[in-house]
Amino acid sequence: KELNEDEVLSAETNNVQKFQQRQKVIEEANKYKRALLSKAIVDRQKKAKAEAIKLMKVQQELNHLDTLL
Repeated sequence: KELNEDEVLSAETNNVQKFQQRQKVIEEANKYKRALLSKAIVDRQKKAKAEAIKLMKVQQELNHLDTLL
């Protein structure tokens, strides 16, 4: 069966709408993933900074103990 011009246009419009819906879902998923990654990066940075401070304090304490010997 041949489709007339209106049916072809309707089918194409439907395809475009489906594509746009899929694109929106993918964009939302990517936005969520980016937010999770950003939070993970911030958490790692905080943890690394805390560990660096702790190591610095340990080093200072070791230096202090060395001076006592």
